[in-house]
Amino acid sequence: ELDVTDTGKNWLDMEIGSKGLSYRKANPAFQYLTSLHWSFTQMTPGSMSVVPQNSMERIWSLCCLVVGLFVSALLISQLSAKMVRVQTLHSDNMLQMDLLNRFFAEQDVPLSLATRIRREVKQRAKEKKRITMHALTSLQQIPLKVKQELCMSIFAPTLLSHTVFYTWCLTDEIIIQDLTSKALDLSSCSRNDDLFVPLQEAKCIYF
Repeated sequence: ELDVTDTGKNWLDMEIGSKGLSYRKANPAFQYLTSLHWSFTQMTPGSMSVVPQNSMERIWSLCCLVVGLFVSALLISQLSAKMVRVQTLHSDNMLQMDLLNRFFAEQDVPLSLATRIRREVKQRAKEKKRITMHALTSLQQIPLKVKQELCMSIFAPTLLSHTVFYTWCLTDEIIIQDLTSKALDLSSCSRNDDLFVPLQEAKCIYF
């Protein structure tokens, strides 16, 4: 046990209650729980009967209070940011549903059809679609050469897995670069989406 004190006392010498029992004479489990309780009070407004009894303990307590101040502030700010984000997303969804209901009322949309549309909208709002390149505005700022390399790394494996395109790209290395950067794109689809519509010209190939 390291006992460094300038007052001749430390927190273990404090009495528990009025019967003269000190923390030093208490059982180890009670000492551990008291230490754990004290550590939590350094980061929360909770009260604690244990107080520093010498300069070293007071310095340590001050350091813990400073660290606890920053940690609690960080946790509160992160939690607040998450709550604001959730509220913003929820308010946007509510606004869209209000506009949708107003549109149905103004256009006299049948109730059965309006109910189906509301159900589809709510279901798709809960889905997490895969991120496409168009959704990332930061990619529009990178140099063209770097963007071409990115497209090559994304689309080349899928493109070269087909024999026709693989044989075609063998004739000229520039072809695969042009195809991946100009002719291919990422598209995020949900279940029951219509990729091809009867009696309409198909203008895309889906891999």
